[in-house]
Amino acid sequence: MTAAVYKQLLANNLKQSTREMGLEKFILMQDNDPKHTSRLVSNWLDEKDIQVLDWNPQTPNLNSIEAVRVLVKCKLTQFGKFKKDKLKEEIK
Repeated sequence: MTAAVYKQLLANNLKQSTREMGLEKFILMQDNDPKHTSRLVSNWLDEKDIQVLDWNPQTPNLNSIEAVRVLVKCKLTQFGKFKKDKLKEEIK
């Protein structure tokens, strides 16, 4: 697959997919394959105001749940330790 084909796949399917999932806001997660990070695709994503999750190119693990867990954990450590109810409140 080329960057042009990948961009066309996004153009044809991304908005419809997010609409079908009921997502008004989303952050696109993709690996750092050259076609994903190409100037063509990056410019298209910028033009469409689509936010992309920053992803370390050396990360061998593409488990999105793990990535989100790590991100949330990093953000929450800024607030210190909480009791369960307070933690739920901070997450919201």
